[in-house]
Amino acid sequence: DYYGNEVYTLNLNDSPPTMSRLTDPSVPNTTTCPDTNADGTPVSRHTYGGLAYLPTQDRLFSFAGSKAPCGTISNATWTLGLSVTPPIWHAMDPVNGLTPPSGTTMGAMCAYDQNTDSVLCNWPGTYMLLRYQPGTNTWTKLTDGSPVPSQSGTAIDPKRQLMFFVGANAYGGTAAPSFMAVDISDTSNWAKQDWTSQTTGCSPLINAAYPGLAYDSATKMIVGWPNSGDTVYVFDPDLKTCTAHMYPNGPQNAPNASTGGTFGRFQYFPALDAF
Repeated sequence: DYYGNEVYTLNLNDSPPTMSRLTDPSVPNTTTCPDTNADGTPVSRHTYGGLAYLPTQDRLFSFAGSKAPCGTISNATWTLGLSVTPPIWHAMDPVNGLTPPSGTTMGAMCAYDQNTDSVLCNWPGTYMLLRYQPGTNTWTKLTDGSPVPSQSGTAIDPKRQLMFFVGANAYGGTAAPSFMAVDISDTSNWAKQDWTSQTTGCSPLINAAYPGLAYDSATKMIVGWPNSGDTVYVFDPDLKTCTAHMYPNGPQNAPNASTGGTFGRFQYFPALDAF
């Protein structure tokens, strides 16, 4: 709920870590609700789960989000080039292939797939799985009519070629909180698999709204955090079990306050072997 669209970097190699501003804020548009500021940069937005890093292009991918000041969900595709100083925003629209529809809920839930050098996004307003190929600036619809939890956290397991959606449901839906897996291998038909009743020890993640999920490339496991507290849950996709691990001084919610969700902000840093 802030008009500024500047971007910051957190340098975890510094001790203690340092934060720097990469781009200056644009003059905001406070009267209408465009996707683009007068200077060609994206307006400030709630990004939710629509961010991903594109290693081949060295760009930050940003899709959808709730725009300032009106809150309307965007269906625009942006990338931020990180190989120059200061970084430069690129409006990728018009895109090739499918133009993503306008959203009706909290925007997209996206994750980078290293096997295909693309980003996979679930678009909850119409329940479709989409693929963005940055090399050709192309969107493709993979499935339609296959809902996942509306308040999911998401992560891709590149070893097993599965995309997980874990979390609660909202917006008047009748579906229960769930643990879903989607086969994203080239030979699949993107079939959704309901693992909810097959998992053990995963209830804190399943019942959380937009929990943090990330793939640990060292252990080949999925690690989840249910938005607050000292406990993280390590999910073994082969055994379909979550094991709780408690660490002191975990982030806490303010007293009597509900969380707004972690979305894609819970990430693994391989060079540090840390989350």
